[in-house]
Amino acid sequence: MARPHNIETKLAILSAATSVFAEQGYNAASISKIATAASVSKASVFHHFETKDNLYLEVLLQTFRLIANAWSKSIESGEVELVHSLNELTMDTLDFQQEHSDSLKLLIWEVLGNRGANAQTVTPNVFHQYFKKIISIIELLMEKSGPHENVNANEIAFTLLSHTIFYLIFGESLVGMPELPFVRNQQDFSEWLVRSPLLNMVT
Repeated sequence: MARPHNIETKLAILSAATSVFAEQGYNAASISKIATAASVSKASVFHHFETKDNLYLEVLLQTFRLIANAWSKSIESGEVELVHSLNELTMDTLDFQQEHSDSLKLLIWEVLGNRGANAQTVTPNVFHQYFKKIISIIELLMEKSGPHENVNANEIAFTLLSHTIFYLIFGESLVGMPELPFVRNQQDFSEWLVRSPLLNMVT
């Protein structure tokens, strides 16, 4: 059984590593920088994770777990109608991305292939597992709200996730454009996303 101190140290290292990897990318980040940010020794980092690759992968896994937990809130809510559930799901996703901006930056670094060839050998399965989790949550929401013919959970998950990430990256730059009134704030964007791209998929 892990000691409380060891758990606290490991969590501190993971938190520091998320910030350092997000700000500097995998290659520029070093164990020394992460140890300093976590206020621990390099030996402590290596004790918990052995290698920089192991630490990075654990940071990614933790990020995906946090995202999946944020999405799971919608399942636990009392909402039954699918459109309303998707609106809650969109807001939960946007809230998570704002509250965990380092995690979002980390995922962007990863998608851009900042680790070169290593990313192709380590992370595809992680992304696949994460996306399957998202799809399963959509499917559970669909089950709660009754039968839905010709509704594809895969398409809903991909559309919701891609649109929210794009909004978090570019939303501030687009605010104020009269052609895009739905990017003024999260609530307007969420309602637009559910009303337009997603509603077309569920009706």
